[in-house]
Amino acid sequence: METTAIREAPPIRPAASLILVRDGRFGLEALILKRSASMRFLPGHLAYPGGALDAEDWAAGPDWWRGRVRGRQQSDDEVYARAALRECAEEIGWLCGVDCESGVYALRDDEQRALLSGDATLRGLVSAHAWRMNAEALKFVGRWVTPPHMPKRFDTRFFIFAIQGEGPEPRLHESEHEWVRWERPSVLLSGIESGEYRAAIPTVAVLRALNACTTAAESANSLSVPGPAAR
Repeated sequence: METTAIREAPPIRPAASLILVRDGRFGLEALILKRSASMRFLPGHLAYPGGALDAEDWAAGPDWWRGRVRGRQQSDDEVYARAALRECAEEIGWLCGVDCESGVYALRDDEQRALLSGDATLRGLVSAHAWRMNAEALKFVGRWVTPPHMPKRFDTRFFIFAIQGEGPEPRLHESEHEWVRWERPSVLLSGIESGEYRAAIPTVAVLRALNACTTAAESANSLSVPGPAAR
């Protein structure tokens, strides 16, 4: 009698993503990345800045971090929020939620490279400018777990942050992404429907929810996109 080997589902890694929104000329816009075709997980797909948690994301202190994430549901949501902010700094060169005048600082090229290489930490970069990060600038949006059939699995928490004005020019981490741009959710959804773009279910769900909002402030205060329970 033949037996069929049962493939075990890959382990689930904790991860976080940051949804960035702003008020554009023709309405609400979201910042979107296109993942490189060489990436093992979701190659060529649209995505928000994000990735797996690092050990440093657990380190907080009143010298550089204050407050709690709005809409928090778990006691460790701030850990995931720090991961989302760090990944954003690595992938597009922005420190979001810092207590400078605009709330966003565009990293210098050497600062971003140091963060990517591990020679610098998020805490170190914020402290070097004598700033603190304000967790209340972020709102928890939802939690999504990659289904068992995928080659990699993540337990991802999504957060949203509203950019004031146009924001700085993003500096793309090109080894992981092909491009980054601001776009209206309706345009991205149309591109996904036509086959121009590919996107995972959580990315599409967030875009649909954003498409129902009219301003960045509205989405930053009310967006909620809960995912299915983990299996």
